[in-house]
Amino acid sequence: MKITYRAFLVANYLCAFCSFLAIAEDPSVTSDSQSISNDVAEDRSSTADLRDSDHPVESTIASDKYPPLKEQLNSEIVITDKTGNLTIGKLFDNAVESYLSEDWESCVDNFEEAIRRYKLYKKSVIECRRKCRWEANAAKPIFSDDIEDLHFYERKVRETLCLMKCKHAKNNKDMKAQQLPIDVEIKYVERRPYEYLHICYFQMKKHQDAANAIFTFLMAHPKHEQSERNLRFYLDLPDVVQVEVKDMEAARFLPMYKAGIEAHDDENYPKVIEELENSLKAYMDAEDDCRLYCEGSFDQGWLPDFTMSVANHFAYTLKCKRSCSYDLNNVNGEQRNDLLIDHYHYLQFAYFQTGKLKKACAAVESFLLFIPGDETVLKNKKWFKELTEVKQDYFKPRKEAVEYVRRQEYELRMLLYIQEEFTAVSNSQIESEVAD
Repeated sequence: MKITYRAFLVANYLCAFCSFLAIAEDPSVTSDSQSISNDVAEDRSSTADLRDSDHPVESTIASDKYPPLKEQLNSEIVITDKTGNLTIGKLFDNAVESYLSEDWESCVDNFEEAIRRYKLYKKSVIECRRKCRWEANAAKPIFSDDIEDLHFYERKVRETLCLMKCKHAKNNKDMKAQQLPIDVEIKYVERRPYEYLHICYFQMKKHQDAANAIFTFLMAHPKHEQSERNLRFYLDLPDVVQVEVKDMEAARFLPMYKAGIEAHDDENYPKVIEELENSLKAYMDAEDDCRLYCEGSFDQGWLPDFTMSVANHFAYTLKCKRSCSYDLNNVNGEQRNDLLIDHYHYLQFAYFQTGKLKKACAAVESFLLFIPGDETVLKNKKWFKELTEVKQDYFKPRKEAVEYVRRQEYELRMLLYIQEEFTAVSNSQIESEVAD
C-alpha cells in the first residue's frame, strides 16, 4: 500500500501513529518499496446543493460540516497582531462563513488570503530550519573531542537557539504559535480551500478560476466524482480555456520538466539541457523543503524516557520524509515513479546530441544508480564506451544522484530494521503477557 504525504501527515497528527511499534506493524515497509507509505482513505464530505439550484455545479460541502465558530475557537490558538489581522485558521473559518452566507466576494478574498498566508508560513518555517541547520553544522564545536556524541547534541542546541531567533525575526504571526493547530494544518494539506473556492468563483462568473480551483482540489482527491462532474461542466463553458486549466499547488519543477520534454520532442537539445537541469535542481529543492517541513512537533501520546523519546520522534520524522518523493511524483492526479530518474534519461541523450560526452556518460551512470538493470541505458553505456573519445573515468555518477540514492537506501534499511526488530519485541511481549 502507498500513503501520500497529506494522508500520512493527517494520520500521524491525530495519534502517535509513527511509533516504533506502528512502523513494525506497517505492511507497507517492505524491501520492494522505495517509498514507505499507504493509500489515502478518502474523506468524503456530505453532499448539499447550492441554494441557487439553477445551475449544474454541485457543492460537496454540507452546511453543517463545520460547527459554530465559537466551538471551533475553543480548541484553536488564535493570534492577532496590533492591526487585528487574523490567523490562517481564523481566515479559513471566516471564508467558510462567507460561503454559507453567500457572500461570494468575501469568500474569495478570505480563502485567497488564507492560502497565501499558509504558503508564507510554510516557506518561513522551511527557511528557518534550513538556515539553522546550516549554521549549526558550520559552527566550530565548543570542545574538540566528540565525547558521548556531544557534538550531535551541541549542534541540536545551536540549531534550537537559531530557530527561536529566526522565528522571532520573521515576525510571522502564525509562527508565534510554534506550529499550526492540527485541524488547521489538515485543511490545507487536503486542499480544502479549493473545495469552496470553485463555487465562490463560479458565483462571481470567474469561470477560469473556478476550473483551476476544482482541478487543484481533484489532484488531492482524484476519485471525487462530484468534483469530476463540476470540472467537466467548467470545461464546456465558452470562456474556459482548457489548456490553461492548471493545478494551483503544482510543484515548481513541473513546468520546467514539461518544457524539457517538449524540447526533446522538438529536437531542441540545448533547451532540453537548460530546462531539465533547472527542473532537476527544483525537484531536489522541493523534496528537501518537504523533508524539512516534516521536522515539526510530535504528540507521542505517552511519556517515554529520553532515549525512547528521541528515537520515536526520529522514526516519525523519517517516515514522513520518506513519503515526500511519492507526493512529488503526483502529476495531474496520476502517480508516477520515474520523474526524477527521467531527468537523467533525457539528459544523457541531450548531452550526447550536443557533443558533451562526459556529461552524457555521467547522466547514464546516474540513471543506472536507480535502475541498474535497465537494458536500454546499459546498451547506451556500452555504445558510449566504444567511442574513441570517451574515457573510462567519464562514467562517474553525478554527486546529487549518489547522495540521493545512498540516503534513500540507508533510510529504507533503517525502516526495515525497525519493522523487523520491533515486531519481534512486540510479539515477545504479547507472548509473555499471555503466559502470565
